[in-house]
Amino acid sequence: GVKPFYESLGFDIEERSDDEGRFRGVLRDE
Repeated sequence: GVKPFYESLGFDIEERSDDEGRFRGVLRDE
C-alpha cells in the first residue's frame, strides 16, 4: 500500500530502494 502512494507523489522506490526507508519515515510523519 506504500508503493502506490510514493508513485502518486512521483517518487521511484524501485530505483531508490536504499532511500525507501527515509521516504517511508518522511511520508509517514506527514
